[in-house]
Amino acid sequence: MVKALVILAAVAALAVPHLPPVEAPIADRFRPPNSEYGPGNRGLEYRTAPGQIVRASADGVVAFSGAIGAEQYVSIQHDPELRTTYSYLATRTVVRGQRVRQGDQVGTAGSRFHFGARRNGVYIDPESLFGVVITEIRLVETG
Repeated sequence: MVKALVILAAVAALAVPHLPPVEAPIADRFRPPNSEYGPGNRGLEYRTAPGQIVRASADGVVAFSGAIGAEQYVSIQHDPELRTTYSYLATRTVVRGQRVRQGDQVGTAGSRFHFGARRNGVYIDPESLFGVVITEIRLVETG
């Protein structure tokens, strides 16, 4: 009896197609917390090099560009429901209210880089913005 891993994927039809904000492997994927303040990863942690260019995932308007504590952040409002956030930046190259196009530089990565997304204020898996969402993974018997 052979077991095979079957991945069922759904392709999302997006009004605004997004691209990954950096060219780097994902170091830590989205892991929703069990509660509002529970542990998890509310976005994607990328394995970037310090100073690596960070780009807008899609067209939008910069909703926030600034520091929170010692960290630098940029948030882009893509439509009334969707906002993406670019975290732990070394530099920011955009200002609040600025229109950006997909691929425009928004900053450079610091010692780490995190990309998050919220729809109507609720964190979502940012990979779902790239067009493919893994909806189910299961082992099935073959033969």
